[in-house]
Amino acid sequence: MDTREIYKEKIEKQLSKWKTRIDELKARLERAEESAKGKLAEQLEGLHDKRARAEKLLKETSTSQDIWEQIKSGVD
Repeated sequence: MDTREIYKEKIEKQLSKWKTRIDELKARLERAEESAKGKLAEQLEGLHDKRARAEKLLKETSTSQDIWEQIKSGVD
């Protein structure tokens, strides 16, 4: 397996973890007291942003060597 595939697998595993965490936070948000909802909403939004950026980078790995190098250094 080449290095690119290894990094793609790492990114996909991280995306899966973030999805699980997002789902957990959504469930907690639904059960949370009003005072805690703001904090959980911020965490949820942050994870959504990270996940969206990672998905975009993953799609771009096959189109640009420069982007691939950025992803590689970011995953490390």
